[in-house]
Amino acid sequence: MAINMQFLNAYYNQKSLPIFRTCLNMQAVKCADMSAPGPSSCSLSASIEDACFSTGTRFICRSQLADHCSTRNGIVLDFARTGRMKDMLNVSCKAQAESTTPVSEAEQEGWKKRQDEAGKESDNGSWQWSLNWNHITSHIIVGSCPRSSEDVDHMVDAAGITAILNLQSDLCFEALKIPFEDIRKRAIERAVYLDRVAIRDFDHGDQALMLPQAVRTLNLLLARGFKVYVHCTAGINRATLTVVGYLTFVQGMNLDDAVSMVKSARKVAHPYIDCWVEVRRRLLDGRNEELGGVSKQIYELRRDKATPGNSNSDWEAAQKQVIATTFGRWLEVDLGILQMEFDQLDRHYAAALRKVKADFEKVLGQAQVSGKNSAFNLAKYVADTSTSSSKEVPEEELECDVITRECASTEE
Repeated sequence: MAINMQFLNAYYNQKSLPIFRTCLNMQAVKCADMSAPGPSSCSLSASIEDACFSTGTRFICRSQLADHCSTRNGIVLDFARTGRMKDMLNVSCKAQAESTTPVSEAEQEGWKKRQDEAGKESDNGSWQWSLNWNHITSHIIVGSCPRSSEDVDHMVDAAGITAILNLQSDLCFEALKIPFEDIRKRAIERAVYLDRVAIRDFDHGDQALMLPQAVRTLNLLLARGFKVYVHCTAGINRATLTVVGYLTFVQGMNLDDAVSMVKSARKVAHPYIDCWVEVRRRLLDGRNEELGGVSKQIYELRRDKATPGNSNSDWEAAQKQVIATTFGRWLEVDLGILQMEFDQLDRHYAAALRKVKADFEKVLGQAQVSGKNSAFNLAKYVADTSTSSSKEVPEEELECDVITRECASTEE
């Protein structure tokens, strides 16, 4: 469960400043004003960020905080970063059985593979699951998978997400014993849109196959204004590959720049670039005529504006434009389908409201004629009509009490 920050501050009330000094001494960094530690008075590097954690106005060493967690019935520390030192870091303690012990041989095997991919950037001796994430852009977060409905709460409360893009396959759910339906239900309860594109872990062929759909889905979620949490199991390859795909295929970034952007934010990122190369090839295959026309337009525009470039740069720009246009066309299709669904829902509920109004007017008229109490319980009416039997009796064959809403057939 998450540590109560007020309790944590009280716990280190007398220790926070010495601990902060210890952190600084460990990294041989001097602070201008030790009485008010913070980004405004200290020169903090990335190494300091790894050594010290902020709890609002206080700074605590990783080792000291880990000691606090380890004394609480064998639970271990899980850090969920929301930014660099200038922002408060969310700190939580996870039960050891939930966060450090593999629940199956398949998960244990996955740990070994992910450790190889994470390499020296991993904080642990071997890769282990913990709920953690990093902001790639203001509206894209990449992280590890939620494994409980409580994890969804933490993601919403700490990161402010409004949508989740799940890239796990059924095999992932089985290996980690993930209660996906519970997670989905909690997402609905928290008004979080959850979409899923199932991609097999470590499978380069399947990732190349499904990457366009993953990017297409992410593009749709972002176009609708969501703040999206993109996750696979560890947030190492599938999720990072999807974000790299979005940045390059939709936003038109260079591959090297996109990969650098993702890796600088999430150190363990290891997108399968061979999958990206294959997807790009498929997106451009058989489109030379279209590419030629776009390349010519780019050349003419460059010539008219006297901007530098050559035929190679024109062709590369044409390739980016054609791919971006493709995803733009897919987005129009997806938004069109959504709009039709919304229109159908509007029509359905408008018809339902018209029926309620007509029934109300009919009952009110009958009550006025008969002199009965004309009170109309709308909530009870909706509940009664929504749970009524599928076998209906024509209205003219029913006699209903306006007060109780109970009806009896007039047939003998």
